[in-house]
Order: sequence, then structure tokens, then C-alpha cells
Amino acid sequence: MPPSPTPMPKSVAEEAAYWEKRKAELLEQMADDEQTLFAELSKLYASEIAKLEKEIAAYYQKYGEKNVIEYRRLLSALSDDDRRLLMERMEEFARKYPQYAHLMPVRESIYKLNELEGIQMAIRLQQLEIGAIEQDKLREHFERMAARAANLAAEQLGFGKNFYGYDSPLVAETIGAAWAMSEAYSQRIWDNREKLAAYLNDDFAKMIARGVSYEKCVAELSKRFENVSSRDIMRLVYTEGTFLFNEAQAQVHEQDFEFYRLSCVNDAKVCKICRELQREQKDNPVRFSERSPGVNFPPLHPWCRCSYTVEVEDWDAWIDAYVEARGGDNARPREE
Repeated sequence: MPPSPTPMPKSVAEEAAYWEKRKAELLEQMADDEQTLFAELSKLYASEIAKLEKEIAAYYQKYGEKNVIEYRRLLSALSDDDRRLLMERMEEFARKYPQYAHLMPVRESIYKLNELEGIQMAIRLQQLEIGAIEQDKLREHFERMAARAANLAAEQLGFGKNFYGYDSPLVAETIGAAWAMSEAYSQRIWDNREKLAAYLNDDFAKMIARGVSYEKCVAELSKRFENVSSRDIMRLVYTEGTFLFNEAQAQVHEQDFEFYRLSCVNDAKVCKICRELQREQKDNPVRFSERSPGVNFPPLHPWCRCSYTVEVEDWDAWIDAYVEARGGDNARPREE
């Protein structure tokens, strides 16, 4: 445990306040970017829900009587045309997203499908297609976020405003990190899509077996699709954003600082876990080399928006060492 830090010199305190303000501005910008991303994804989900409704409508029209599926006819062998349609959609998916082709269902099993399984296979393929689009949109969003956070820390240490590009190794390694239950965000997207496909397929099969009307079937599936998609993607983007915002800065800060402590957002939404850890780390700062997201480094839980501050035992000594190593003094108050 490090000794109690000496008080900051006035100039350093002013500098720290300046950078806290800059960090708050970046967080506001990040929140705006997230809202833009959510709006784009909401349009995607609405479009895909409409496609799902059309697909289900076609099956009800083909096998329904008074808008209720005739279950025995539905369980008949999949027609050659429908089987070919599934095959063609899979091939189209593989061409459009070759990096995700390995996620497609096994093609050789298609010949075993009946009509009900055919709909369920189409639902699963749709979820994979949505997952591929989410991958692209989230990666672009996270690259921008990680680069901005890293550049804020770099600027703080005197390296300029655009030290790290979107394609820098630091950004690539940060957004590809598997920190949550040993899974990277990309894998969590596929997990969420597979989970939703399973929900939709299970719901659909049960409603078909009960003879549920088309209107009720579509309403239930649409509600499940939209609610789960929106909740899962918002939680992922929000929590992953907190990780990237902090980890990108930490990779820069740890080059010149040894310790940090948790810094909570000062509002009524801060949870008890974060407040208690902030109190503990105030007296017992943690080494950057020992940080562990979810344990002693943010995010500590889903929806967490906490950050950290660097801790220095002796600011005068740190400034002298920094000047000697860098050839300049970054600890100067700035004019607004």
C-alpha cells in the first residue's frame, strides 16, 4: 500500500480540475454518440421486424385457416423451393459477411427440415445477419471512442491532441479485449443474437402448437424482438463504453503513473458497490498493473459509468521526474 499522498501543489490542482472538465465533456460527447448509434440500430430493428412479420404472414397464408396455422400441414416436408431459398440466403450471408460465415447453420442438415424448422432456421439466420451489422456499427463507434479517450490522456501528458489514430495498436487491442467473463464485445453480440433467436423460435413453436392467431403471434414476436434487441444492445454499448473510456486512458497513464483510484459519478444513480470501492481506494490506491475491470477497475457492473483518477505520492517529486524525462513541465494551469 502506498503512503498517504502529499497535497497537490496549487498549479497541479488547477491542472487536475481542467482535465476533469475535459473528461466530463468527452463523456457528454460519448453519450451523444451513443444516442445516435441507438437511433440507427432502432431503425434496423424496425426494418427487420417488418421482414419477420412478412415471413410469418406468408406461412400463415400458406398453412392457415382463418388466420390459425394448421399444425399438421406445417410439419410436412419442406418444399424444394423453400429449401433452396434457405440455401441461397445462407450463401448470400457468407458472401456479404465472409468474416462471419463460420456462424451459419450447417448446410448439410437442411434436407432434414420440415416447414416449422424452416421458419425457425430463417429466424436464426436473420439474427446472424443483424449481428453482422451490429458488429460493424459498434466497432466503428468503439474505435472512435477509444481513440478519443487515449488522446485525452496523451494530451494531458503533453503528447498532443491526435497522438493515437483509430487504427493504432492501442485502440485495436483495447476494443478487442476480452474483459467481461472472458468474452470480447463481439462474442457477446453473437451470444445475444443466438439467445434472442432461441427465444423467438421457442415462442413461435409454442404459439403454433396452441393455434394462436396471426395477429397475436406477430404482436408477441415483435415485442420480444424489439425489447430484447434494444435492452441487450444498450447494455452492451453502455458498459463496453465505460470499459473502453477507462482502459484506453489507463494504457497511456500507466506509462507515467503507478497508482489510481476509482472516481464515481456524483449523482443519485451511483450504486453502493461503487461508492464503497471509491471510499476504500481513496485510502488504498491500486497499481495500474493490478487493475481488473469488474473487480477493482471500472466498469464494476452492467450500466456502470464510473471512471478513475491518478494518484501520486509526492507531486513535487513526480513533476521533477517528469520534467527530467520529458524535457517539459505539463503541470501548468491553463487559461480558459
